[in-house]
Amino acid sequence: MPLPTSVRKIGPTRRSVSGYYAFRGEESIAFESTLERDFLIKADFDVSVLGVISQPCEISFHHPVTGRRYTYTPDYLVYYRLGNRHYKDYPKPLLVEVKPREKWQAHWREWSPKWKAAIRHANNEGWAFRIHDESRIRDKTL
Repeated sequence: MPLPTSVRKIGPTRRSVSGYYAFRGEESIAFESTLERDFLIKADFDVSVLGVISQPCEISFHHPVTGRRYTYTPDYLVYYRLGNRHYKDYPKPLLVEVKPREKWQAHWREWSPKWKAAIRHANNEGWAFRIHDESRIRDKTL
């Protein structure tokens, strides 16, 4: 099965740090903040990580209150070694949204419809979905 590719290109921004990280010296993976960059650095040092795809999919959803249709693009999809459905307890690919804790907590109700859509999408693909903030990214382990 071919791996997904990025569905959205990350360009330069004036509001935050953006750029490319040389993942394992082989491929450049885009980031839109220092927290996303640090997520990539941590993934780079994790021997169980096989690869990371930036902006891996677009997820359409309807907002339950307004009824409007929106599109959401999660930040990353992480693939792990031995990620095979034939193994019991295999490490599922992980769809990741990287957000500062203060931001996702302040907007939890507003953003929960898109995250629920991401959970459904991930489950349909055989993946998991997680929000990673600085407590998971900038801890003491590399």
